Amino acid sequence: MFKSIYYLVFFLFVMISQAIAADKVALNNDEFPGLKATETKTYDGGSLWGYMDGGADLYLEYGFQKLTSQAVTCNDITFQVDIFEMNNPLSAFGIYSVNRFRCRVGSDTLVSNDCLNAYQYQIVAGKYYINIVNQVGSSKATETSLQIGQVFEQKLKEQPEVTFPNEIKKNLSADNRVKLKLMMGRLGVQNGYSSWADFLSGWEHYQLWMLPVQGRNLLVLTWNSGVMPPKFKALIEARSESNLPKSIASKDYKLEGDQLIVWEN
Repeated sequence: MFKSIYYLVFFLFVMISQAIAADKVALNNDEFPGLKATETKTYDGGSLWGYMDGGADLYLEYGFQKLTSQAVTCNDITFQVDIFEMNNPLSAFGIYSVNRFRCRVGSDTLVSNDCLNAYQYQIVAGKYYINIVNQVGSSKATETSLQIGQVFEQKLKEQPEVTFPNEIKKNLSADNRVKLKLMMGRLGVQNGYSSWADFLSGWEHYQLWMLPVQGRNLLVLTWNSGVMPPKFKALIEARSESNLPKSIASKDYKLEGDQLIVWEN
């Protein structure tokens, strides 16, 4: 009896805590003058298909927890604000990296991992990926998108940032940062670097990083556990698999600890 009551109280505590956390992230009226949240809907893993249909599988592959979708207005402009709560900062950065679109390089944006254009502002903060869309494309809409982004920056300033592999960090620049991709499964690789799709088709729990550097692609393959599976390492060293990328088959790679580092033309 007491054990059942304990579990019920614990369950209610978790549910209430999650609801409070969601409320802290979602936009409220008058976060800054003129901002109004006119509609708020939430989606979990089971209902996400109802919101984005064919796109849901990719989010679930990356580690989706919850979507808070809001319609907000400011300065007579309507914005669609989607707040994706993912499993962790890697999941959030990964889904952002394969959804990024036409970023203005050198834009005066707010955080290190964001992407701004006239119609869209995308942000990563900790385990949250936030997509702010308008249909106007005016300078006022862009300015307001940045204001909305600044609200999220303050709300999520205590969130931990994503950690990049050392080889990626060494080669990052202001120009190529907005082209860095992180793929974490079959759909991610098919969308982000399809030439490796067959090679990785039999594996899971990996992270494939891809960064363009001066006309070449730097690829770093890491594993969720931090340890490269012995069978995978043996496959690389034997180079006997017919679907190996040419760079690996021709020895244009290095194994550094439990990471596979490859440069491709």
